[in-house]
Amino acid sequence: MIKDNILKFVNKPVANILSSQTLYEALFTTINMDLKYGDETYKIQSQEIAKLIIKTQLEDGGFDIGYNFSFGKNMNKQHQKESTAPEILSIYALIKYYSVYQDDSVKQAILKGINWVKNYSYKIGNNYWVIPYAPCSYKEVHITNAITFTVATLAYYMYVFKDESVKEMCDGMLLFMNDELIKEGQSGHWNYFDKKLMGDPFYIKVDNYHIAQQLFFHQCIDQFYDNEDNKEIIECVSNYLKDKLNKSLAVPYIEVKDKASSDIHTWGYCALLACSLYWNNQKLTNDIKNFMYEKMWNKRSYFYPVIKRTGEIVEDCYYPRSDAWLLHAFSEYILINGDVNIKEMINTGLKNLNKCEYQGYENHVLTKRKVFFNKTVIVVKKLLKK
Repeated sequence: MIKDNILKFVNKPVANILSSQTLYEALFTTINMDLKYGDETYKIQSQEIAKLIIKTQLEDGGFDIGYNFSFGKNMNKQHQKESTAPEILSIYALIKYYSVYQDDSVKQAILKGINWVKNYSYKIGNNYWVIPYAPCSYKEVHITNAITFTVATLAYYMYVFKDESVKEMCDGMLLFMNDELIKEGQSGHWNYFDKKLMGDPFYIKVDNYHIAQQLFFHQCIDQFYDNEDNKEIIECVSNYLKDKLNKSLAVPYIEVKDKASSDIHTWGYCALLACSLYWNNQKLTNDIKNFMYEKMWNKRSYFYPVIKRTGEIVEDCYYPRSDAWLLHAFSEYILINGDVNIKEMINTGLKNLNKCEYQGYENHVLTKRKVFFNKTVIVVKKLLKK
C-alpha cells in the first residue's frame, strides 16, 4: 500500500499534453471505422485529424511525442521538441489516409517524413540498416522498437507509392530485427534494449506490450511486402505471445529475470487484441476482447489507463493518448467482427478525443519529481549493496 501510494505521487500526471501518438492512433481508428461502416462522419473526422498531424510535423520532417521521458540510463530528449523514430507512425497513418481517400494534400508531409527517415538511418556492416530511437540526440541504436515502426512505415510507403528506393533499407531493417530476437525453439522475443547492451543488468528488460505493438506492425508489413525475415519474426513472436496469453490473459507489462510488473498499462496491453486477429483463433481473440471490455472500459465513457493484473483499478483518470491506443485496437477488431457494443464504445471514445482536442493528462512525462525519485532509488540501491 505504501509503495503504491509513493508511486502514485511520483507518477502524478501532467495536464494539457498533445501527443503525436494520440493523433495517429485516432486517425487509424476513424479510417477503420469508415472502412467498416462507410459513414461520412468518420471521413470528416479523418480529414480533421490528418490536418492536425500535418500541423504538428516538425521542420525536419519528423514528429515529437509531445513530452520528455526517460528511455535509457540518463537518457532523455535533449530538446523540448524533438523528432523521435517511433513517432514516424504519424507518417504511416497519413499513408493509410492517402491510400483510402487519395487526398493529395498529405503527400508533401509524407515525403518529408520519409526523407527524415532516410536522413537518420544508416547501414551497419554489409546487410543491416538501423535508425536510432532519438537520432537528434543519440546516434547509437539502443531501443530497437524504433526500427520496427520505421520499417513498417517504409514498407507501406514503398507499397502505396511504388518507390523501391527504400527496399534495401526495408530488407536491412527486417534482417536486423530478426537477428535481435532471443529465440528458444520456435518462440522468440526482443529485449527492450539492443541485445549488445545486455552485459549491463540495467539494460535487461522484456517489455511485452511493446513486443505486441511491434508484432502487429510486422503482421501489417506481411500484408503488402513479402520478406522471409519478417515471416520468421511473425512466427517466433506470435508463438511467444500466445504462450504468455495461454498462461494468463493478464500478460505482465514488464519482466526482468524472474520478476514481473503487477500493473497493466492498458494503452500497451491492447496491442495483444490487434495481434490476435492474425492468429486465426477466434476464442482467444474474444477472450482478450472481453477481458479488455470488462476490466478496462469504465462504462462512463473512457478506459482506465492502469489496472492491476487482478482487475483492480490503479488509475481512473482520463488519458487521451491511452484511450487512442485502445480505440485503435478495438477498431481493428471491429473491421473483422461486427459488434454493436464495441461500435458504441468507439464512437463515445472518438467524441471524447474530439471534445478535448486530443490533449489532456499524461502520466509518462519526465517530471522533476520523477528525476528526483529515480536518483534517490539509485543511491539507495548502491548503499544497500555496500
